[in-house]
Formats: sequence, C-alpha cells, structure tokens
Amino acid sequence: MLRTNVKFSCLAASTVPAAGLPSPLPLAPDVWAELPSGLDLSVWKETLGTEQIDQIANATLWLWHAAPSARLEVYDSENVELANRMFGLWRALLINRAPAIKSAWVLTGAIRADGYVQVRSLKKCDIVYSKERGQEPALDRDKAVQVADCAARLLNLEAAGSIQRRLERGFASLLSATRAAYIDEAILSLVRALEGILHPNNREQFSKRAATVVDLHGYGDGERLKFFENLYDVRSGFTHAETLEEVFPGATPEEAQTLGFRLQIATYLIVTRAYTAVFSSPELSRTLSSGSMGEFWGQVVAGKRPPPFVVRLDDSEWRTADPPRAG
Repeated sequence: MLRTNVKFSCLAASTVPAAGLPSPLPLAPDVWAELPSGLDLSVWKETLGTEQIDQIANATLWLWHAAPSARLEVYDSENVELANRMFGLWRALLINRAPAIKSAWVLTGAIRADGYVQVRSLKKCDIVYSKERGQEPALDRDKAVQVADCAARLLNLEAAGSIQRRLERGFASLLSATRAAYIDEAILSLVRALEGILHPNNREQFSKRAATVVDLHGYGDGERLKFFENLYDVRSGFTHAETLEEVFPGATPEEAQTLGFRLQIATYLIVTRAYTAVFSSPELSRTLSSGSMGEFWGQVVAGKRPPPFVVRLDDSEWRTADPPRAG
C-alpha cells in the first residue's frame, strides 16, 4: 500500500504490547499503518549511531501519511507540514490509552516511483512513561482508527481556534503528564488537565463538577464526591512538595506507593476519556475555550443543564492494580 511519487511522514514506534495491526491497514484518507519495505537508513548511521538506528528499524508500529508533490527531491515546507501532521497523530495516540511506548520517531521524506523510501529528516519523540505500567492494552484495528480520527479532529479544532485558554493549557498539561516519570508529577499534571475542562476556582467546585461528568462504577453520589475531594487534596499535597507517605497518612511506604499508583491510573483514564469526549464535539470545545464558565458549570451541578459528557471508570481498571516492584 506504500504510495509512490509522494512525500511522506511516518511514526515509527516500539510498543509493549507490540502492535498487531494488519499490514497494510487504511485508517483515514492518506493515513495508513504498514510495516516498511525499501526503507534505507544507512546514510543516517553515522549521524545517529547504531543504537538509535536500531530503534527505528525494530519499531513495531508504523503509521504513514502521504501527499503528492512535484518536488520529491527537495526538503521544504511540504515535509514540515507532513511532519506536523504526524506529530498530531502522535498526540492523538498518547491521549487514547496508548500501549507502553519504548521509543518513537517521526520520519519524513519521499517515496520514489521504484518504491525506494528516501528519508530526509528524523526527529525523536519525547520519552513518555506509561501510567499503567503493565496493564496497557495492545493497539488493535479499532483503536488505530480511533486514533487517526482523533488526530483529524484535533487538527480541525486547532485550525479553527477551538482549543483556547484553560482548555488549551489543560491539554498541554495532559501531554506533560505522559512525560512524567513519577507519580506525584503525573497526578499534578493530570488534575491540572481536568481543571482545564472544569474551570474550577476551588476544591468544592472541582469536586462537584467532576462528580457530574465521571461515573465511578459502584459509587454513590456522596462517595463519588468524596473521591474527587480526596484527589484534589492529594494534588494539593503534591503542590506543596509532600511525599506519597504524607498525602496518604497512616500508610506504609509500600502501601502509599500502591495507593498513589492506583490513583494515577484512575486519574489518567478519567482525564484521557474526558479530553477525547470534549474533542469529539467542536461545539463543546469552543464552549470550554471561553473565558467564563461559572454559569455553565453551575447549571450542570444544579441539574438545570445536562452534563456535557459522561465518562465511566470501572473498579477493575484501577482498584486492584499493583505497581511494579524493584528486582
């Protein structure tokens, strides 16, 4: 399915579990998944070194985007635009419960008429850290299509200026959370990301607004509210540089690690599902990008307006998870 006489960008990622996508697999117009053939990286070996070349060559997930060009031999703004689109696909992958990603690269270049894939630029993606650490799902056909669709919607929303103000800063915090190596850093960024949607000014507003749009399986209204009050308190503790043992008083260090790990998973799943729900609606994205949302959320909490979306979280997704142990 690799096109010829086109310029391309592609994402080459090593994932755990390994992607088991059919090859080739169409995902969207001019976007597809396919293991490469005719890809020559030898000219980059001296620049990158063997280890990084091997990262690319051994990638298990290859996502491609192509566009016709009359300037195949020239690296120019067309290549830059294609790379930007692929980084958009990378962001969409990260917010759609991605598998663990060991390494990822974005390549651009041209595919000649004879099928030779000429790579003209390579850029390594930021290192990201799984928030689930061993519970990540594999990237299947349905999820890959969902990622491609999300990437297209993100591109349209940003082009229309529909991700602004607190929503834009919240989205940036969500992406920052994927780069966080430690539980406290991740929860800080994830709660800030949720605030980008909820627009709260205090603990009460945060908790009540979150409780209207998140369905925690088996939790009554009061228990759901308490969950988000606790999440806000944990986040406040981390803001003031408290340790896991301090934000979970009475817990042993090992118990605090487990509690923090489970809360990280729950918050990550809530926030990623919330953002994909928001980005699925251009109207909602525009609304949440406005400057003042007090009346909107006040009506939702009071039951005078239906929740703008509802995301669900099942106990089995986080309540029994155990963090990986050293050794």
